[in-house]
Amino acid sequence: IKEFGNSINTMNKKLNDIDTALEILNKNEAKIEELTRRISQVQELKLTEKNGYIITTTKPDCNTLTTTGWYYVTSPTNGPVTGGNWYLEVISRSGGYVYQRITRNINTDAPLEKYERVMYGNGVWTSWRSL
Repeated sequence: IKEFGNSINTMNKKLNDIDTALEILNKNEAKIEELTRRISQVQELKLTEKNGYIITTTKPDCNTLTTTGWYYVTSPTNGPVTGGNWYLEVISRSGGYVYQRITRNINTDAPLEKYERVMYGNGVWTSWRSL
């Protein structure tokens, strides 16, 4: 009978442990749901490559690069100057307003070439302006 009593006590302890574990799981479930809700609110726009490097594109049309981001563009069309390698920053907001700033990538001590332009929601770009 003593062994039977010890077995019952052991089972009761294990049941209490299971009840405690279930309580912890229920509390964590609410936390997991909250974290899932927050994660779903994270902005999903790709500003860079997964490694953090700038997005690289060859022979793009600058007129069509209207998504906010940073780009390394090679031989772009509709740029301020034909050809070359450039860093392009694009800032876009609702209503078709887009700002572009572009800097030539040169490997010398020469002054950087920088230009900017804007599209004011009408689909028409201003001319590139030297900075």
